[in-house]
Amino acid sequence: MGKNLTFNIIFSPDKPIKKINDLTIILAKCIVETLDKLYKIKVNIKKPNDIILNGKKLAGILTESISQGKIIKRIYIGIGINVNQENFDDELENIATSLKKEYKKDFSKYEILRKFLEIFEKRYIDLIKN
Repeated sequence: MGKNLTFNIIFSPDKPIKKINDLTIILAKCIVETLDKLYKIKVNIKKPNDIILNGKKLAGILTESISQGKIIKRIYIGIGINVNQENFDDELENIATSLKKEYKKDFSKYEILRKFLEIFEKRYIDLIKN
């Protein structure tokens, strides 16, 4: 328990749907950039919402939005990153991995979260401005 990083973000952008269309990919790119900047770890995006490391799922993103007409009123984002989990259930063993499982060391969930939020904040502000 507590080995992985899971968190939610809720926004009320009040912007046209078209403006927020690429949000899931932007979130995925922020995870990629976070791991690269912190640890020089290269991961891939399996569009639209999975992060892959060595052929296995490392992270996932879920987004749900509430709109009124063509305006996004609220966005719910859920992100999970397998950080320090070493063992997976039998049905996940061949398809999921974690940073610790791949690199045989502990990683800081807080450092990852802090860097991700720093990167995402800039991208989100650019996305919704104007």
